[in-house]
Amino acid sequence: HLRWLNLANIDLDSEGASLLAPAMVMFSNLEELYLYNNEGLGRTPRMIDLENWEAKEQKPIKVERARGKGILRLARALPHSLKKLALGSCALGPRVVTELLPILSGLPSLEHLGLCDNDLNEDGDQQRTLLHTAICKLLQSGVSVFKRLDISLNDLHDECAIAILVALAKEQRDIRIDFGANKVSAELREVVHGLRAHARKDQPQVPEHLLLQDLL
Repeated sequence: HLRWLNLANIDLDSEGASLLAPAMVMFSNLEELYLYNNEGLGRTPRMIDLENWEAKEQKPIKVERARGKGILRLARALPHSLKKLALGSCALGPRVVTELLPILSGLPSLEHLGLCDNDLNEDGDQQRTLLHTAICKLLQSGVSVFKRLDISLNDLHDECAIAILVALAKEQRDIRIDFGANKVSAELREVVHGLRAHARKDQPQVPEHLLLQDLL
């Protein structure tokens, strides 16, 4: 009857996630899963601290991490009881997250998804567009209980923020988007300030759920 599992910061990699996936049948009542600070789950090149090699070469070495297949397999095995999934600082990158979000949208109880600090602005314009589409589809999915998405610290720009605002404008429920420490322009900040000012006056055409939280 375990409801809370913390596997954060344990050097879990893609292979480990693949091995963990079949074991999820034993956690049918799991509600919260913490996997943050496991960079080996991702596919983004990272500077790996190899002390002996660096001492010899006097420079860091860039190593290509596993390509995220393990976390995708694990996501497919997650129980329908899951309410919170924390994947911050896992070096996932936009490609893996784009594949991951449609899988997670099938979890009927999911309320909170954490994806902060995952290098989501890499891989070019086309991949960013696919990522923005996947985020919006998650927000507009049939998961009516979904309440919070954390995509802070990802170098995301105005295009992503605007796409989310448009997607939320079509929803009739409150969803909090943590968008802090991204690259939002001053112009868009002014627009959001204006929306907040209107919302404070209780004008029905500017619903509270349209507003990006922590944008500034």
